[in-house]
Amino acid sequence: MKKFLCFIFIFIFIVTAAGCAAGQGDLTGTGTETEEALNGVTPVVGSGSVSYNGSEIYAEKKIEINGVKSNASFFVNAPAGGMINRARDFAADIDGDLINCAATSTPGVSFSNARVEFFVGGVNDGDDIVVYQLQGRDWVKLNVSGIKKDHVIVNLTQHGVLAFIRLASLAVGSSSLN
Repeated sequence: MKKFLCFIFIFIFIVTAAGCAAGQGDLTGTGTETEEALNGVTPVVGSGSVSYNGSEIYAEKKIEINGVKSNASFFVNAPAGGMINRARDFAADIDGDLINCAATSTPGVSFSNARVEFFVGGVNDGDDIVVYQLQGRDWVKLNVSGIKKDHVIVNLTQHGVLAFIRLASLAVGSSSLN
C-alpha cells in the first residue's frame, strides 16, 4: 500500500510540474473561475508566497511573537474569492493602489501581538505604504513600523486578509498667488 501511495504522489507531482512548466498549471487561490479570475486579478500561489499584479509577498523569518523573537513559520496564502476585488476597490477609495493582498496564518501558534517583516516586491524606500486588515466587514489600518526596499514591517493582533496599499504621494512645494 505504501508503494502505491508513493507512486500516486510521484505521478501527481510530475504531472503538476509538467503542467506548470508548460504554463498550464498556475495555482490560483480559489481553484475555480471566479470573478477575479475572469478579470485577470487572481493571485498566483507559490510555496508560502502570493504573487499579484507582478508583486510577490511572503513573510520573512524576522518575526516577533508577543515581544519575543520567534522561529515560528508565518504563512501567507491567497485570500478567499472576491477579496482581491474588495481590497482593490478599498485602495481606490483611499486614493491608493493595491500592491498585494494575502491571508495570513501560523499553524499551531497563537499571539496577541506579532511583528512581522513581509517581503513585498516593488516597494521602494520612501514609498507611503499602508496596510489594512479585513476584520469582520471593516478594513482596519494596521501599524506599519518600517518600510524599506521590498520590505514592510507590520504589527498584527490577529490573522486575516491583509491589503498592502501604496498611497499617492502629495507633491509638496511652494505656490505663489500674485
